Amino acid sequence: MVDHAAPGWIGVALAPGSMRVMRVFDATPAATAGLRPGDEIVSVDGHPIANLAEFRAEIARHRIGQQPVFAIKRKDATTALPIAIAERPDLEALATSQLLGKPAPVFTLPATDGTTVALAALRGKVVVLDFWAAWCGPCEIAHPLLLALHARHPDVAIVGISDEDEQVIRDHGTSPYPLVRDADAMVARDYIVSGIPDVVLIDRAGIVRFVSGGVGGAQQLESELAKLP
Repeated sequence: MVDHAAPGWIGVALAPGSMRVMRVFDATPAATAGLRPGDEIVSVDGHPIANLAEFRAEIARHRIGQQPVFAIKRKDATTALPIAIAERPDLEALATSQLLGKPAPVFTLPATDGTTVALAALRGKVVVLDFWAAWCGPCEIAHPLLLALHARHPDVAIVGISDEDEQVIRDHGTSPYPLVRDADAMVARDYIVSGIPDVVLIDRAGIVRFVSGGVGGAQQLESELAKLP
């Protein structure tokens, strides 16, 4: 039997400040029940839900395996969906299961040099995304590894992504590859970044081939590049 203390979830990401479903993760109870992006969660077993804290409290009231009824507002109609409560997965495992072997979530972000970087425009290139921050000690350790990778593989497009203020990113120093600002951290959410540094390797067809957090991810990139066709 699963311990009731294990954190539960249904497999969704909500839009900031609302109960609107922003993402339904694959192979989760929400996906099985038919929940869709754009749906709004109104109540759970008749208990109104107005914010994320109330939503989490309602999930926590139920045991793993129970199937409360969620009232869902979809366009102009409200429907009832029984959705099972599952045990929340480890975030790194979730990122791997949701991203690996699938098309990389697209984005367009402003770079510190005044240009923009669009992932779609990099199709045909191998791409490395580096989620980092100026305050992050492990990021400082990973940075020279990425610089060395860039020097050895100038054809690989590396993109450094931070949600910090633009001036903070600028003050961190120059970079041979673009540094972009993810102001609201929406791209980090799309890539299920649970800690930094976090690297994502995307192949020429736009498919995610490697996801890893920590300095070890940057250390492993060379061997992962060698596996690409």
